[in-house]
Amino acid sequence: MVCWLETAAAFTFECEAGTFTAHKRRAGNRRGGWYWRAYRRKLGQLATCYLGVSANLTLPCLCEAARRLAARLEDTSTEKEASSQEHGSQTLPSPDVLTPVLILNTKLAVPRLPVQHVSRPRLHTLLDLSLIHKYERL
Repeated sequence: MVCWLETAAAFTFECEAGTFTAHKRRAGNRRGGWYWRAYRRKLGQLATCYLGVSANLTLPCLCEAARRLAARLEDTSTEKEASSQEHGSQTLPSPDVLTPVLILNTKLAVPRLPVQHVSRPRLHTLLDLSLIHKYERL
C-alpha cells in the first residue's frame, strides 16, 4: 500500500466505521517530511485527524481514524441538539444540506499541484521576457 501513497496527493477511505478524505500535507516548518491528515464533514462541521507518514498507514490505522472522526462529529451534533433544546430554539440545517452537490463544482476547481512540483521562478521570468520581446517585434 505504501508505493502508491508516495505519489498520491489525496485519497478517500471508506469502511464500516465511516468514511473520510485524506490529504498529504507538509510539516509547517518546511524541514519536516510529508504526512497524511484525514478530513470528514457532516452537517457543516469539519473534523480532522492526524494519520501519520505513508509508511505507517495500515488498514487498522485507517479504520480507527474513520471511527474517531465519526465519534467526534457525533459528539458535536449531540452537543448542538442539547444546547438548542436548552434555549428552546430550532437548529437550521446548514447550506450544505439544502443545496445538492453539483458535479460541475469539482470540474471547475483549480487543480492541486502534484507533490513533485518544483517551483521555477527564474524560468517563468525568462519565458515572460521572451513573450514581451515577441510582441514588441510585431
